[in-house]
Amino acid sequence: TQKHMQYVEFDYSITSDSSSSSDTTVSEAEKKKNKETAEAFAKGAKTAEDFAAYATEQGTEAKDATFDSDSVSPSKEVVKAADKLGEGETTDVIEGDTACYVAKVTSLNDKTATETKKQSMITDKQDKYYKKVLKKWKKEEKITVHKGSWNKISFTKLSVKAKDTSTTGTNSTSGN
Repeated sequence: TQKHMQYVEFDYSITSDSSSSSDTTVSEAEKKKNKETAEAFAKGAKTAEDFAAYATEQGTEAKDATFDSDSVSPSKEVVKAADKLGEGETTDVIEGDTACYVAKVTSLNDKTATETKKQSMITDKQDKYYKKVLKKWKKEEKITVHKGSWNKISFTKLSVKAKDTSTTGTNSTSGN
């Protein structure tokens, strides 16, 4: 079953005066400031009725994500924390490698996402089975594909000829 959450990402940003600087590390002071901002947001988000509206009021943006226990986006840490929550509950600040996050679980059963994932799993299973059967048939029948011959064939200049049923009796050609 796929769940749904909204989350806000507080990116660890680099505030360097020199854009040509090759130093991409973020200072501990910057991380601390970022975490404090996220903590203030989390405190207010827990009591806000509308997480996305609250995020907008605070000058940030709430993003949507569907997830299950195997998901890795937006980060493994966020998924793990959100997976433990009930519908309507909000996480505390979750620290990741590149950002802090605050998330709110909006649904424990996202039916659309669950159906999409189910169809994807069925398609993958069918594709694997098809390839397995085809491989078996090729082996049993000793089918040889002459790749050199197939490389000479081009499907780029296809055209369709249709018989004109009008009184003129001419053929017309249409191509893609």
